[in-house]
Amino acid sequence: MKILIYGLPGSGKTYLAEILAELLGDQAVHLNIDSIRKETGFLKLYDSQGELLVPNKIQQLAEESVLEGKIVIVDGIFAKRKDRELMNFDFEIYLDTIKNGNAKLRDGNYTRLAARYEEPISVDYAVTEQRDDIDARIIVDKLMENR
Repeated sequence: MKILIYGLPGSGKTYLAEILAELLGDQAVHLNIDSIRKETGFLKLYDSQGELLVPNKIQQLAEESVLEGKIVIVDGIFAKRKDRELMNFDFEIYLDTIKNGNAKLRDGNYTRLAARYEEPISVDYAVTEQRDDIDARIIVDKLMENR
C-alpha cells in the first residue's frame, strides 16, 4: 500500500508521516521527498526535458518496499495534481492546515507556491488543523479497515 501525505510547506506533512510510521511500526517505510532530494542531489523536481526526477526515484523506492510487503508513506508538497496522479497512491491525505497560521511562511516564495498549488479534487482523508496524533490514529484505523 502506498500512502501520500501532501500539502503546503509547514502544514505538518513530515510530522504526520513520522507519527504514522511509528504507529504502524515495522510494516511501514517513510519516504520524505526533501530527504530524497538531498540524498540524490536533485535540487529540482524536473530535469531539462521536463522529466520528474525526484518523484521517479520515490516511485522506484516505493515499489521496492511494496514488493517487500511494506506500507509506504510518502510526504511532500506535490503541488501539481498530475504529479500526484502519476504516483498512483492507494490512500491520499491532504493537509490544509496553514491558511490561518504560520505567518512566518507568508513570504514571497510561499505566496508564489500557494498561488500555483492545485487543490485536490478528492482525498481519502483531509487534515484541516494540527491535532497532535489524533488524525494519525484515525488514519491508522482507516488503513487497517482497507487492508
